Formats: sequence, C-alpha cells, structure tokens
Amino acid sequence: MMQQQATSRSDMMRMMEMQQRFMEQQQQFMQQQLQHQQQQVTPQYLQGATSRQEHHVSLAEFKKFAPSAFKGTSDPLEAETWLNEMEKVFNALRCPDEDRVTFATFMLLGEADIWWNVERGKIGQNATSLTWEGFKELFRDKYIPQSVRRQKFREFTRLEQGNMTVAEYAAKFEELARYAPGQVENERERAEKFESGLRARIRQQVSTFELSSYKDVVNKALVVERGLNDTQEERERILKKRNRQAELQNKHGKNTEFRPKKQTTVNDKAQRKDTVKCYRCGRPHYQSECNWFNGNCFSCGQQGHRANTCPNRSKQQARQMSQPIPGAPANQVSQNEQQRGGQQRPRTQGRVYALTQHDADASNTVVTGTIEISSINAYILIDPGATHSFVSADFVGRNSTLISLPLETELCVSIPNGDVILVNSVYKDCILNIEGREMKADLLVLGMKDFDMILGMDWLAAYHATVDCFEKTVKFQISGQPEFTFSGNRVLPPPKVISAIQAKRLLRKGDEGFLAVIMGTQLEELKLEDIPIMREYPDVFPEDLPGLPPDREVEFSIDLISGTGPISKAPYRMAPAELKVLKEQLQELLDKGFIRPSVSP
Repeated sequence: MMQQQATSRSDMMRMMEMQQRFMEQQQQFMQQQLQHQQQQVTPQYLQGATSRQEHHVSLAEFKKFAPSAFKGTSDPLEAETWLNEMEKVFNALRCPDEDRVTFATFMLLGEADIWWNVERGKIGQNATSLTWEGFKELFRDKYIPQSVRRQKFREFTRLEQGNMTVAEYAAKFEELARYAPGQVENERERAEKFESGLRARIRQQVSTFELSSYKDVVNKALVVERGLNDTQEERERILKKRNRQAELQNKHGKNTEFRPKKQTTVNDKAQRKDTVKCYRCGRPHYQSECNWFNGNCFSCGQQGHRANTCPNRSKQQARQMSQPIPGAPANQVSQNEQQRGGQQRPRTQGRVYALTQHDADASNTVVTGTIEISSINAYILIDPGATHSFVSADFVGRNSTLISLPLETELCVSIPNGDVILVNSVYKDCILNIEGREMKADLLVLGMKDFDMILGMDWLAAYHATVDCFEKTVKFQISGQPEFTFSGNRVLPPPKVISAIQAKRLLRKGDEGFLAVIMGTQLEELKLEDIPIMREYPDVFPEDLPGLPPDREVEFSIDLISGTGPISKAPYRMAPAELKVLKEQLQELLDKGFIRPSVSP
C-alpha cells in the first residue's frame, strides 16, 4: 500500500514538471511570434526612412533644384532665409555632409565669395574637412552677428499680437523663435509663450481650453478670431442699416415708404401720424413738431425755459401718465402709446446725476478716481445715483478691444440738464482692474467729456459695494473673497486767497489791511555731512586743529648762493602800534604751535 502511494506521488511530480516545461516552451514561442509580427508591422514610411541612405550627389543634380545665389547682404533675415533654403535642398537630395559645404560655397557670389576666400585662407588645409555645421557657424557670425541675434531674442521675449491677425502673429512668432531656442525648448513652452502674447479678448477664450500643443493653440486662436470678426461684421452691418434708415428719415421727414397720392380724411391723417417715427427722439410726430428742433420745453411744450426749470412741471406730472405732450422725450411715453405704436421697441428709463467734473465737485455723494480697463487707464466717476454704468464715446474710440452689442430694450437716460438721451447699444462684460482684482461691468455709451466711465448702482449692487461719501472710498464685500477698499480722489477746499486787485478794491472801501512779514529765526549751520567731498574724509577736516604736523627729519629751506647776505629791508610798512599787535599775534600762534619759525632767509 505504501509503495503504491509513493509511486503515484512520483508520477504526479513528473507530470507537473512536464507541464511546467511545456508552459515555458509555449511562452518562448509566443514571444518569438510577437517579435516577428512587430518586425513585419513596421510602417512603410519608417522602412523607407531606414533604407534611405545618403549618397554622393553631383553638381548637376544640385543645380536642377535651381538654388538661389547669395551675394552678401546687410539684412540678417535674408541671410537666414538663404541658409534655410540650402538646408532644404540638401535634405531633399540626401546630400552628404562633405558635399554640402562645396555646393553652398559654389552659390556664393560677389562680396560673399570674397568673404569665403578670406575665411578659407584662414582655415588653411582644414578647409576641406570643414563640416556643414561649422560652415553655418562661420556664416552666421559674418551675416547674422551676435548683436542682431540678441536684438531678435529681445523682440521675441516682448512679442505680442497687438494689431496683427493671428496668422500674422504666428508667422512672426515662428520667425523669431529660432533666435530664442532656450525659451521654447518643448511643445508646452512654445504653446504657453504663444498664448501669452495673444490679445486679451482672444487669450481669455483660448486659455479656458488649457491646450498644451502649439498647433492646437494656433488653430483655436484662429477660430476665436474668426468668431470675433463675424460678431464685429454683424455689428457694423446693423449700424449701417440704422444709419441708412436715419438718413432716409432725415431726408423725407416722415414715413419713407412711397404711397400714391389720394384723398385723405381727418382719420387718415391721424392714423398716418401714428405710423410716423421721429428719427431724433423716436416719438410718432414729424420733424417740424419735435421739441428737439423748435426749442420747446419737454415738460409743457412752451418756449422760454427748459424742463428742469419748468414752472408748470408739477401740473404736468399727473397728466403725463395718460396723455403725453406731443414732442416730449421718449422716457415720458405712456404705456398706452407704446401699445398703440406696435412697431416701437420696448424702452426702459435710466438717470445719471453727474456728467462733468463740475457736477461731481458740487455733489458729496460721488467718488472719482482712476482704474485700468483693457490695459488703458480710465478716469471714472462712481455715482450711486446713476441707475446704470456708462462709458464715453471718446474712450471707446481709444480702446479697440471693446465690442458693443444691441440692447434688447432701448434705454432713455435723463441727464442733469433735463434732457433725455436714447441709448441702444451696450458693451458687455468689460474687464475692470480695481486694486489688482478683475471685475466685470456692462457699459452703455454716453456723451461725456470730463469722465471716461460712470459706474452706477447696477454695478455697485452686483459687487456688494458700500460708498463712504466723506472719505471718498468704496468698500467691496464680495462673498467668498476678502474685503478690499478703493480710494478715490479727495476734494480739497480751495485756498482762501484773493487777488491784488480785489485787495486794492477792499482797501479803497475802508477795510483794514495788515502786512505780515515772516522771517525764519533758526539759521541752519552748514555741517560737514552736508558737503559731498568733505564728508568722505572726516579725518582730514577735524573741528579743532591739534597743531602743526610732526617735525620732519629734513628741513626744507631756500638755498642761497654762497656769499649772499640777508637783505636788510623792512618787508611791510606799518605804524609801531600795528607792528606791536602783529608781533603779539605771531607770538600767540607760535605758542599754540600753529606756526613755526622759517629756516629760509
């Protein structure tokens, strides 16, 4: 029994070993099959590339490509272009390195040929072993010097799209990128550099895709640019259409549609008048009846005053809701009239309390200051009394990045002088840079001279702003962001001074005048630290002189010719009293050590 168990165990062991060897052989066979398949699946274009070997090229084969000759130039771009053209021909011919230098130097003419002869003489016998890379280095040192390369490198680092199209910007980018290989070593760096130079409006849309390929960034920028151009063309088409309609209305003064002349009745006239639309104020009346042209008051329709000073304004307020005065501004149109003129666009009302610097100075509820919008400084007015936010037409003309869109609902804006302005376009999502933070605003175009922008209650409410009228500051408390404050311009009170003419006039009337003379009582003494040269050597200029320099080993004296006696003559003519005072002073200086007796005769 025991022998049978041992025999069965040994048989099982042999079977397991045979199975393991079989699995190893099968695995080796599969690996060999996989390697064989990989060799067979090698792409044809790679097989062709490996089989293509450089071979000797004759001059006739080279000239069949009609390469350009180079005569020398001061334009580095022209020299670089010729070098790239030679490189392209050599790659097409699969020209070996030793033939490239021969063929390239064959195409040098004139000044360039003279330069090469000089360089070949400098190289000597090593000229025959000069490589193509060595020739390109010599060529670039001559016609593309380091100063030009550094200049092109700086141009590349500062390159931005500006007014160029995306295609022009990409061509300029690729032209300058070869002078800055360290800036764009890989595809991601190349894409990031190109994206950072795009215009802000294009960059904002491209950056949302987080593209890492230069080709993808260029293609996406082209698509975004095409979309912006289409939007701009649509906007211009709408503006041209409106201007054409306004010109026709201005020319005819009434409905522009031609109708055959017929007998009209009172009802026909009233019905036709309802279909007429004044091009200036938008009301259903003829141009001759519009208050904009005849100078009538917008409130009561009478002449001699404006709406803001109308004496009958309080009487008209109740009647304006149901029966508007002919020629009144568009913001006073009643709802019934809007329903009757079904072709009129719906309108909303707006107001602004300050349009000039004088209005802002007269009000203590506004804040003025300077912010940045699209990299351009703008002088703004923050007015809580304004219902909307506005931008001046002059600022829009200076900033080409802003694109307007038509309003779905026309806005009638009341301005401080009592007039009403019709606004029908808006600049959406304009980026404002305030205290280093980007904030968006929808801006309506309004005719202003003193301010570039007015930020009203719609913008203040959107960003939870609190206006401190006394400190002239605006505090922003945006949810999820730290609180920050914008400080405006403080209005300083004017100095209390009068002119000399006013002073003379007051004195003639008997007013008292006092002449005040202000003199400084403290005299500033000049110190050693105030003198540029002396303060660098304070040890040479002490406050108290310690005495004469130490005695020298050699006495300096004036040598006389032998036999010459001293001159017996008084050097100065002075009175005995003066001579006595002089001797006392000299003795005092000798005692203090400031002077010493002379050893010269």
